[in-house]
Amino acid sequence: MSNSLRDALTKAGVVSTSKAKVAAQQAKKTERQDLHTKRTGGVVQSEAAKAAAKAQQEKLARDREMNRAREAALALKAARAEAKRVLRERMQNDAAAAIPFHFVEGTRVCHLYVTETQREQLTKGELAVVALGERHYLVPSDTSEKVRTLVPDVFVHRLTHGQATEDKCAHDDPYAAYQIPDDLMW
Repeated sequence: MSNSLRDALTKAGVVSTSKAKVAAQQAKKTERQDLHTKRTGGVVQSEAAKAAAKAQQEKLARDREMNRAREAALALKAARAEAKRVLRERMQNDAAAAIPFHFVEGTRVCHLYVTETQREQLTKGELAVVALGERHYLVPSDTSEKVRTLVPDVFVHRLTHGQATEDKCAHDDPYAAYQIPDDLMW
């Protein structure tokens, strides 16, 4: 009956003869596969098919990991750009400042030129020095905290009230009993 239906459709011009043959071959192939599956009791995969499936899974896992790394890098780049924008908006660096303010960044002693009022605000902890990239920004303390939330690894130098330096003195320091004045310029 399927032959007569196929012949009727090809005569009517609905289906070409080559497409009809391909469809018949495909039907026979699936019928043979179904018969083989019934005889063996399940689907049997060749070693090559198993290796190809495993390779495909590994490739998908690598691609997912690369996408996560790429997204993390883009998020860090966006956070750095936002931090830089915030710093540029709120920075109080003065080109005419003449008093050097020294601070320690890692193992280096750096300096930033400030005015007298800015130096007083720095010693009170109202202002902070933030280093992002190669530039040092003089910003209000709340801005420095906002930048630190955006980029956790950014350098922030901020004196708390009554603290002369960020370094903690050792207990066996012979000069621990001597107070360091807040207005000490070095």
